[in-house]
Amino acid sequence: MGNNELWGSIPPQIGNLSKLIYLDLQGGALSNEIPREIGLLKNLHALHLNRNNLNGSIPEEIGQLRFLNDLALAANNLDGPIPASFGNLKNLSYLYLYNNQLSGPIPPEFRNLDNLVEIFMDRNQLSGPIPSTFGNLNKLEVLHLFSNNLSGSIPPEIGNLTSLDRLSLFNNSLSGSIPPSLGNLSNLSVLHLYDNQLSGSIPKELGNLMLLEDLELSHNRLTGSIPQFE
Repeated sequence: MGNNELWGSIPPQIGNLSKLIYLDLQGGALSNEIPREIGLLKNLHALHLNRNNLNGSIPEEIGQLRFLNDLALAANNLDGPIPASFGNLKNLSYLYLYNNQLSGPIPPEFRNLDNLVEIFMDRNQLSGPIPSTFGNLNKLEVLHLFSNNLSGSIPPEIGNLTSLDRLSLFNNSLSGSIPPSLGNLSNLSVLHLYDNQLSGSIPKELGNLMLLEDLELSHNRLTGSIPQFE
């Protein structure tokens, strides 16, 4: 039912559809809050509610959907924190929360989500550090956290993500140096770190990124010369 002109609220009675596996209501004009009864859809594998006018906080009850593989709530007006209960979604591979008004820290419970392949949490108001435990998500191919209020340093553990293809952390308040361990990201094609407060020199280890096509480091506080990459 995606990409229609549906409007109004998602009825709480949707929780009665206990055998539902796939729910696609994206691309409409749905408004008001996501009903907590969504958490009753115990067999759900995919939940697509992006590109609507939904508001309020993300229900904690979504964390009860233990078979969920694909969660898309992007491009709404959702606010408040990302629920810690998301740490229960151990089958989750695709998480799309971008372009909302979500705030607060990235929950440490994300360390449990070791099947994640893509994380899109850009264009929100997330704050605090990038968890070092992101380095445990060894299937991750895309990590988009740009245009938030994230602070602290880039965890060197990010260099453990050898499947990573795109890393976009620009337009935050990240500080400290660029970790040399990013040179271990042998599959990386895009590295965007611009518009932060990064300092120190550009590590020569970035020269190991033989598949890199797009490197943006501007608008930081980097010093020294550009390394002679081999």
